[in-house]
Amino acid sequence: MESVTNRPTSADAASHPTIAATATALPPHTITRDDVKYYMGRVFDIPERKLEAMMSIVDNAQVHKRHSIFPIDYTVEPRPLSKTNDEYIEHAVKLGREAAEKCLERANLKPEDIDLIITVSCTGFMIPSLDAHLINLMGFFVRM
Repeated sequence: MESVTNRPTSADAASHPTIAATATALPPHTITRDDVKYYMGRVFDIPERKLEAMMSIVDNAQVHKRHSIFPIDYTVEPRPLSKTNDEYIEHAVKLGREAAEKCLERANLKPEDIDLIITVSCTGFMIPSLDAHLINLMGFFVRM
């Protein structure tokens, strides 16, 4: 999810920044709680007792669905960490840009009007960070 804030005008320069818009961009695939439980028992070689405990955790987490950039069959295939992380970076930047563009449109602002970007993403690791990629790609103004 992206949150965009805008600079205060001279009239409200002493005021705090405001959230001008928020937006969410989700990956195209959905994984249900039942999917997680089904694949958990098939992907991991876990003793029955531990598997039951893990299933209980999945049920009690109350997460009914998750979003994924790939179908679950591909997601559970073993891949090198470097490949999964490269996939994460590619899709995080794409989805981050989509959310940022939605925010700008909703707030009727341009990238140079923005002082702060707050990004939330999970499951991957990237340096530079997602917000740094978006600042570079979209031309957000950064004060030094």
